[in-house]
Amino acid sequence: MSNDFDNLLENYKVGEEEKRGSKRAREENGLLPEWARRPPLNSNERHFRSALMEGAKIARKNIMERKRNKDEKKNRELAVCILCIDGIPFEKIWQHWAERCEKEANIKIMFYIHAHKRQVAESSSEWVRKHLIKDHFLTPWGSVELCRAASALFVRALKDNDGDLEFAALASETCLPIASPDQVADELFNNDSCNSWIAAFDKPDNGYAVDKQWNALSNALPLACTWKAPQWILLSRDHARLISMGLPIEVGSYYHADREKHQLWRLFSKTTAADELYFPSLLAVCGELEREPNTPNSSDPHSSGVLAPRISRRRLTYCDWTARGRSPATLHEFTPEIISIARTEGCLFARKFVPSACLDTNQWENAMRIASSNNIPSSQPATLNHSPTGRYPHTHTPEEEDVEPVDVPHQIKNNDARPVDEQEDAEDVIMNDTTTVL
Repeated sequence: MSNDFDNLLENYKVGEEEKRGSKRAREENGLLPEWARRPPLNSNERHFRSALMEGAKIARKNIMERKRNKDEKKNRELAVCILCIDGIPFEKIWQHWAERCEKEANIKIMFYIHAHKRQVAESSSEWVRKHLIKDHFLTPWGSVELCRAASALFVRALKDNDGDLEFAALASETCLPIASPDQVADELFNNDSCNSWIAAFDKPDNGYAVDKQWNALSNALPLACTWKAPQWILLSRDHARLISMGLPIEVGSYYHADREKHQLWRLFSKTTAADELYFPSLLAVCGELEREPNTPNSSDPHSSGVLAPRISRRRLTYCDWTARGRSPATLHEFTPEIISIARTEGCLFARKFVPSACLDTNQWENAMRIASSNNIPSSQPATLNHSPTGRYPHTHTPEEEDVEPVDVPHQIKNNDARPVDEQEDAEDVIMNDTTTVL
């Protein structure tokens, strides 16, 4: 067998992972890079994995095998799911953009919000209070609770609009829309693609990612199903349904007795980047994301060769990594230049803006108008083999980890609970506050 890791991974069969205890499996394991080596599965891990893969088959069959009729028109509905701390500083701009989308492009925009400080958010404005979802979780930085919370936003959006919703986008309070109604229509609705936008990759990109992310995952998750992507994603209706179901689905009496105890999200409770690992890994478990066979070998974890017919490898949200710091740059102005760069990269939103970056709809309109005069068409997304800044957006690094993730997240009733790390910038903390899942 070749020493090339990509070939080993491509030929890897999930079902064969249970043979890790055999002599042959131990020999093959020795050929893998150190970060990819796994100990033999114990009986609980084997049982969990079996139910996980069986549940994934059921979910995929129920949801993904539905074929869209060629004459079936897209429903022009987009849910924007926003994670915030205590309010939405750009709510007037979001409202204005949504009104324009409906008036100019016949696109209905729905908003769903989760606030970490719920009581403060409720008093911030009537609009925020109207769109807040009820569920709330304690969400330390980088924890799996972020994923449960984001999933809850998708659940609510599907429940309200399941038959009509076409896409669901995940955003934060520091995001601003940077695409005009016509550009949104061209990107999402005036074409045959119903793909999710997930810029995923399947290898750790530094030693910290090996130690604190890949190796911190439960052994029950197959290595071939471990993927990572920036947490701000756009999901198709079918992928939102798949994620909202939770895995494994009840399979046999073992899981029927305590379904909540045996959910996929628990495998991510000790990794420091659950918010970036959970969703692409879940889709990989369901067969929606895998590396294409015979892909040329590359040491670059972000290299091309991803086989994902229903996933476009592109980013939803632009952020500035030119400083190559531990977090993307904080943007103090909403400028035509930022809009132009973000649109050139194929993004619909941009972040991380301070509240004073764009004070009103007139300022937003002026910047958008100047940017549009540069004749930026509906975007052709840039290749994601490498970040334009030399660093992939957004990968958690050692400097960012100030708290250990909790092993077992808890739903909380205290609406004034604060993030574990108060010193994290607002955007990263936002990622930790959110809502529920099934």
